[in-house]
Amino acid sequence: RIEIERKPVPYALKEKIERTIDSMVEKERLEAVEHAEFASSIVPVSKPDSTVSVCGDYKATVSRNVETKQDPLPRADECLVPICGGKESTVIFQQTKDEELKGCRETVCRVDDILVTDGNDKKHFDADVLF
Repeated sequence: RIEIERKPVPYALKEKIERTIDSMVEKERLEAVEHAEFASSIVPVSKPDSTVSVCGDYKATVSRNVETKQDPLPRADECLVPICGGKESTVIFQQTKDEELKGCRETVCRVDDILVTDGNDKKHFDADVLF
């Protein structure tokens, strides 16, 4: 079990945070549990409409315990030197992903990430909207 000491939240935001968490549980984006393998502090973020977003602060808990494959992007010279002197080059991956995403609104492929957005949470989490 990994748990850290709870960080205090600003008193002025406490009620807004509780409302946000209650709403997330009601919408089934969070699930209330008695015990969890990991417990992390939250980071409240005030939004322009006076509501609060609740984000998890996973630096001290989950992030330290997740095994990740280190696959850093190569530097430009590491990519270009091996093809130096060639007459033609092909950009296959980016073109393939761009073609696959053609017709999918509010999506873009950048390097090896596919970014999806929407200005509306309901639409954003509704997979049928994208395709």
